[in-house]
Amino acid sequence: MLEQLSESDLDSLLVFARRAHFAGGEVIFRQGDPGQAMMVIVAGRVKIVVRGGDSRELMLAILGAGDILGEMALLEGRPRSADAVALEDCDMMVLQRRDFLPFLERHPEIAIRMLQVLSDRLRRTNAELGARRFLGLPARLAQMLLDLTGCDSDIDACGEGAIAVRHGMSQGNIAALLGVSRESINKQLAGWRREGLIALQRGTLTLHRPKDMIRIARSDPS
Repeated sequence: MLEQLSESDLDSLLVFARRAHFAGGEVIFRQGDPGQAMMVIVAGRVKIVVRGGDSRELMLAILGAGDILGEMALLEGRPRSADAVALEDCDMMVLQRRDFLPFLERHPEIAIRMLQVLSDRLRRTNAELGARRFLGLPARLAQMLLDLTGCDSDIDACGEGAIAVRHGMSQGNIAALLGVSRESINKQLAGWRREGLIALQRGTLTLHRPKDMIRIARSDPS
């Protein structure tokens, strides 16, 4: 979003921004908190979750460097609609509503970009809801692992070598995001490890045969 600003405009905006650091596991904001600030993630990952009356959580999204969070409450002036929790150590830029809204009035192109960001998130949510209804766990989990490694699910463009990436997600996090039990995730990952498709060690994910994982992500659950 901010990449559309000129250097001088970005400097003007950063005058109002403050830096903030959150340790892994720290709550950034809770559902119902006043929505007076928006954050831009500089480094780290954040999970967005909502909680039911029985304290169970439903994970809505995992956000990383360059993503924004808290923009809905900031634009509306209403309380936060979900919890935001740091999955790992995070550095952020924090912009207060009183400063950012006048800036948006002077830069409508940024307002349009924010609408595009919100629209993209809504599309992803709709896609995930559809996947939960129509796709089996292997296809959904395979796509999530591909997303974690940054693979674009294009078999023709994918190389033959292994792809490794460090990530800040536990099996419980993955289960919450996919709306299944942790035991189901553990069983599926264990099967793929035995087949030599993946390796998981100390927060590092390796796809040994990414093209096979892409085929699984595209598979028909029937």
